[in-house]
Amino acid sequence: PMVILEAYFFMIISKLALSFLSFSRIANMMGEVMGESSKECNNEKKELKIISDAIKISDRNIPMKTECYVQALTARLMINRRNQESTIYIGVMKNQDGETKGHAWLRSGQFIVTGKNRHEDYQIIATYS
Repeated sequence: PMVILEAYFFMIISKLALSFLSFSRIANMMGEVMGESSKECNNEKKELKIISDAIKISDRNIPMKTECYVQALTARLMINRRNQESTIYIGVMKNQDGETKGHAWLRSGQFIVTGKNRHEDYQIIATYS
């Protein structure tokens, strides 16, 4: 379906942006720093699930490594195209070895579109809406 091609396209764009642009430049494009979209918005959960699944399929089939941040940016671009609200979360945690690990996820309404796995284990340090 077209949504998989859309996810694939935006995943490549997101990966290239993260590879060649500074984080501050990307952050400026992501929206309001420390802002948060409504958890009560009327986003279609079915459509968000389709976007989430398309990103997972694209991630498995893309010939480059994509991280949670690339996936969150991809979801943001796809959701913005549908004029829906979303929030990107950036979190950190220390693993058992004392190393700091980062994670990014995206929420729209009450639905976690990307990065759901163990996102609650991370301390949120930034949000973008």
